[in-house]
Amino acid sequence: MTRNGRERGDGALFFNTEKDRWVGHLDLGRDLTGKRVRPTVSGHTRVEVRAKFDELRAQAQAGRDITERDIRFADLADQFFDRGLPAGTSPNTRENYQCIVARHLLPALGNRKVAALRPNDIEDLLQGMATRGYSGRTMRLALNLARRILRFGERRGVSSATSPPSSNPSTVPHTRAKA
Repeated sequence: MTRNGRERGDGALFFNTEKDRWVGHLDLGRDLTGKRVRPTVSGHTRVEVRAKFDELRAQAQAGRDITERDIRFADLADQFFDRGLPAGTSPNTRENYQCIVARHLLPALGNRKVAALRPNDIEDLLQGMATRGYSGRTMRLALNLARRILRFGERRGVSSATSPPSSNPSTVPHTRAKA
């Protein structure tokens, strides 16, 4: 007799006929309210879902908060301003940071999932700022603030270990002040 469902050891990996996709559920127990925590992955092939499922399981075993894996950069920036800034940060500094995030980072990165961000995304942001004529100082401020927000996400286990590029001459375009 052949089996149509999952194999032993696959966890909750099955084919959903309504969606015409393979689906995998990882059971992480219950949260503080008693609700089951079951992140889901899906794909067109069993092999694809199995790879995603194994990666999800490895992240959970490594201690990452995989329930927050779909967090967007804008939401992470909000969390950073709520909990990530040191207590002694002056109101003017906070306002300047929020202005940089709102003016430069959110339009380029705000709707992107943090886990999907790559160094090329940050480089594209900086290159776009350079072509629009922003100074090197402004670009460095935006880069450093993006780094701080992503490091905050790493500490909370919601972002990948992929870090933005360093601020070396090849990464941060230099512009000369207009005379």
